[in-house]
Amino acid sequence: MTLSPNKSESTAELSLYELAAKIARETLGSLPDTQPAEEESSSVKHVLFVLDDTQYAVPMENVLELQRLPRITPLPGVPDWLRGVTNLRGDVLSVIDLRSMLGLPAVESSTSQRLIVVRSTFEEIVTGWVVDRVIGIRHLATENVQPTSTLATGASTNFLNRVVEHDHHQIAVLDVNRVLASPEMREFEPMWPGVCRFEELNYEHDCQSRYTPPRR
Repeated sequence: MTLSPNKSESTAELSLYELAAKIARETLGSLPDTQPAEEESSSVKHVLFVLDDTQYAVPMENVLELQRLPRITPLPGVPDWLRGVTNLRGDVLSVIDLRSMLGLPAVESSTSQRLIVVRSTFEEIVTGWVVDRVIGIRHLATENVQPTSTLATGASTNFLNRVVEHDHHQIAVLDVNRVLASPEMREFEPMWPGVCRFEELNYEHDCQSRYTPPRR
């Protein structure tokens, strides 16, 4: 499924800053510095979020949207990490529970949880990741990389790009392309382009009845 932003890249980037700022105010009660005055040449902008008290990050070039959790329709015969599908302005978007995908313990849903819509750099793959909360947007150094073993646990070892130190915290930077191209995701690839259109009369029934889980 391809989702093409309606706005220009600069406008979309501004919207992400505004969303990150709004989310920070709602979840933290104060606004951290989401847009430094000076951008270092050896740093890249990332969206920071939390899973199980660990800070993670993904490059902002892979992020399309940040939003509250929408209504999610479950699908039959899929693993726990595949929460289901949701409506993103008329397109079907698959929703991944990133906690479960990385082998972290499950938690109850909360108002601080957010959906990060990510896209692959190389393929037309777009999906939503459910995370515990979003911190904001930061410039993370591409140098002074820490050993990935310092934060890698469970399945996250397969998806880590690097670990960096920022503001006295170690941050695990995930490789979005590696996650989206993983065997786990590829197994359910037939559903990514869209199970159905949301404008159909009985979307929930149609989506569930027209999706056939892969044989195991």
